[in-house]
Amino acid sequence: DLATFVHYYELDVDIYKLTVSLATNFTLVPSTLLQGETAELKIVIENPANFDISNIAFSYDLMPFFIKELKGCDLEGKQMLWNGTLKSKYDKTCSATLVAEKEGTYALSGSLSYFNNYETESKAPQTLAVKILPKQLKIRQLVDNDIEVSQRFFINISMENLNKDEEIEAIATIEVPSNFEILKNLGFNKD
Repeated sequence: DLATFVHYYELDVDIYKLTVSLATNFTLVPSTLLQGETAELKIVIENPANFDISNIAFSYDLMPFFIKELKGCDLEGKQMLWNGTLKSKYDKTCSATLVAEKEGTYALSGSLSYFNNYETESKAPQTLAVKILPKQLKIRQLVDNDIEVSQRFFINISMENLNKDEEIEAIATIEVPSNFEILKNLGFNKD
């Protein structure tokens, strides 16, 4: 005879998958600029895990800026790029000196993907808000359309500070040819 014995056991088991997320920190100083001013961008990607994270692909769009200097990452067009692996407790820093080009309000953004020891994870890194102000000084000039020799005509020049938060201390010089005579001066010294 043959006998079969079956035993059943109950186990209290929790099953986890060991994954990790990269930590990121983004700073842009200042975040409000005039055209032609520079800003410093610093991006830190950190691996807080106890194991290496591989297949990291990072890109960040710097479209409204001229890139004056870049350290730690590569540049393709106006995209900041980095691909690689981060060892446990290591970080990767990318920094750039940017020059504001075209006025407007922008949101700098990018993409980040990596292998988290289980699957490839993708996430959008922090978006940075940037405001590039218009040119600060606006100059308008109006001259009479019909100008005749030995007849008087009018020239009107006005200057306006477009950035009300900043004061402009400026000196303007208008050179009048010696064969012209100023009949009425409103607002400028003859010197």
